[in-house]
Amino acid sequence: MRSPLRSRRLAAVLIAAAALTGLTACTGSPVGSGSTAPSSNASAGAESAEGGQTTEEACQLVQSTLDDAMSKFEQSVDDDPQAAEDTLRGVAEDLADAGSEITNEEVAAIVPDLQQVFEKVADIVPSIAEGDAAAVSEFEEIGEDLSQSVQRYQELCEPSE
Repeated sequence: MRSPLRSRRLAAVLIAAAALTGLTACTGSPVGSGSTAPSSNASAGAESAEGGQTTEEACQLVQSTLDDAMSKFEQSVDDDPQAAEDTLRGVAEDLADAGSEITNEEVAAIVPDLQQVFEKVADIVPSIAEGDAAAVSEFEEIGEDLSQSVQRYQELCEPSE
């Protein structure tokens, strides 16, 4: 039987992990997903200098990966810090896989940052579940890293208003 304190800690971990996944998955529609608005980056729809992947195509790949991650998270995490940790590690691996398919240099540069945030959160989930106050503080710092990564993603991939 779980203690009420452990259950509250576990709930906090799961809420934090869900918020992390939801924040990245809900960054908005990438360029080209039905929107005809231009990107804030002038080269967003244009091919790269090497004639390779466009920013739009690369952004769609990242967004698809994040959308899939949110779906996996919603399906697999249920009051279980190990499931949250495993899912977050899986998201990091999925981002690494997507990163290997991205040839657009601008978008490829932001994928490792997103991947690292998910890895860091997965690393501290067990400590947060056990009530480690230092881990909660570390999670707040990771949130700042996530915010910066998401901002860079949005600047590249979302249409300007």
